[in-house]
Amino acid sequence: MSLHIRVNCPPIPEAIEALAEGLVGLNVVLMRMAEENGHEVPRLYESRATYRRERRGQEFWKGALDALGVAETLEGDCEDLASYRAAELRYMDDEPARVVILRTERGTFHAVVERGDGTIEDPSRICVELETRRGGQRTTVR
Repeated sequence: MSLHIRVNCPPIPEAIEALAEGLVGLNVVLMRMAEENGHEVPRLYESRATYRRERRGQEFWKGALDALGVAETLEGDCEDLASYRAAELRYMDDEPARVVILRTERGTFHAVVERGDGTIEDPSRICVELETRRGGQRTTVR
């Protein structure tokens, strides 16, 4: 059983980043619990996870168990993948990482990871590239 929590958030990067920080923290807890119970926690880029956009106007944020653990789809959109990757870096590598929300040229938002050294990593793009190399469906990142 799990809780499904709905939150209204103003469409500003700082507010979305605050919510993403909560998702990163949840993912760290889920990763720790999984390992304590003898389950392997996959690294994002080794998991075969794929980037998939949600329908316009729909946002369902996925935690680690939704995005990778027991989910059948192994897919997520930008905030799902960025939140998983930031948690992975914190939990597995003890590297400070956080989700940063960027505004795109189209005026939408896109989640990326700011690594401990300040570099920006885009898990959505990396997952699309990995999927394409495996011969999968080509998806464009917003």
